[in-house]
Amino acid sequence: MRWACCAVLAASACYSPTFSGGEPCEVATNRCPSGQSCVASGADGTGVCTATNRSGDAGDDATSSGDGGACAGKLVTSKLLGSVCLSATPTAAVTLNATINTGSVASGTGCTEIVPQASGPSLCVIAGASIDIPSGVTVQGVALAPSGSTAAATSPLVLIATGSITIEGTLDVSSHFQATIGGIPALGAGARTATGCLVAGADGQAGTGNSGGGGGAGGSFGGAGAQGGTGGNNGNVGRGSPGAASPPTMLIGGCPGGKGGDGAGAPPGGDSSGGPGGSGGGAVLLLAGDSISITGKVQASGAGGSGGGPGFNSSGAGGGGGAGGMIGLEATRVTVTGSVFANGGGGGGGGGNVGDNDAGKPGTDPSVPLTAAAGGTATNSGGAGGAGSVGTTTPVAGKNGGGNQQECAGGGGGGGAGAIRVLGPAASSIGGTVSPPAM
Repeated sequence: MRWACCAVLAASACYSPTFSGGEPCEVATNRCPSGQSCVASGADGTGVCTATNRSGDAGDDATSSGDGGACAGKLVTSKLLGSVCLSATPTAAVTLNATINTGSVASGTGCTEIVPQASGPSLCVIAGASIDIPSGVTVQGVALAPSGSTAAATSPLVLIATGSITIEGTLDVSSHFQATIGGIPALGAGARTATGCLVAGADGQAGTGNSGGGGGAGGSFGGAGAQGGTGGNNGNVGRGSPGAASPPTMLIGGCPGGKGGDGAGAPPGGDSSGGPGGSGGGAVLLLAGDSISITGKVQASGAGGSGGGPGFNSSGAGGGGGAGGMIGLEATRVTVTGSVFANGGGGGGGGGNVGDNDAGKPGTDPSVPLTAAAGGTATNSGGAGGAGSVGTTTPVAGKNGGGNQQECAGGGGGGGAGAIRVLGPAASSIGGTVSPPAM
């Protein structure tokens, strides 16, 4: 579908997607996207939308090199994605009611097809004439991250409808604390990995001697994460520092939080290990030829960081919270009376100075749009984790390990904000509860 405007001053009013031709229509109403007309295909008054050449228009999108070159199926042109080639124009209504694995093509539980994204991870596309998530139904978009994988990011979820998209239930591409499927870590679809973020210094430093570790930094994306808390004797063990905010130029999710520093001499995975950072939120684009209506909830938040392990002599630090991910809404009309949010996860708490009973608690996952995900608590002078970002509020740094109690470890920093993009109407006009503010 091509996105065209009648005039620059009237962009929001005439912003209209145009498929490359072939979608069904009624000749009497001629309800076809801009640049197409309904041409009769039978005696019952039905037809197919067919491109009409205009001055300055390249004609049939399926062969227009200006829209990305030849397409064997149906070309869709999006302001966010650029050109996407579908195998065929969708003609059936789609109702979603199950978890979607964005790494597979499977009816009901996977993608309609997986297509490339210029300069970004491949896209899991589900396409239909209309798409609906009914009230009371939660649909999760997840991606599996097997141990040892070096992939930079997982596949985001893209819902494409020639007509309308209606979210009455919940569409969730958030990452959740230590979520697994079949024993394999499950991230929010489109979330980036540590490989894809490459933030030097986000992990807290390991403790030395009897000093506890430094807290990991929160992940960054649309907004920067917060720094971790120091560990050891009066802050002598360094904390993690977050990367800079990096507003997205493609459909991609948020970054994970940094790992908390291990306690001195902790074996990998041992009792006094630092907590892993929370995974970043995933990414989803809703792309509709007519309208998007959200009376339920769309979320793409980061996960809470893990707490640091206990240690009689040197405790592990908390991991940073994951950054929020990305939500894109692209249509002529976008109406939200529910909620849309991509907030940061809370940082994990650091271990204290007593031993087996003073491990830091994990940070929480965001569950509602305008309440920050709390950082994990800590006992016996461990540093508490920082809260994640919410709304226009920046995330909170992890607390330092307690004073001159050198065995104590720092808390993880809260995760930074995600990004919400509205393409078509003005972002300020969509209504509902949105966090962070849409752009």
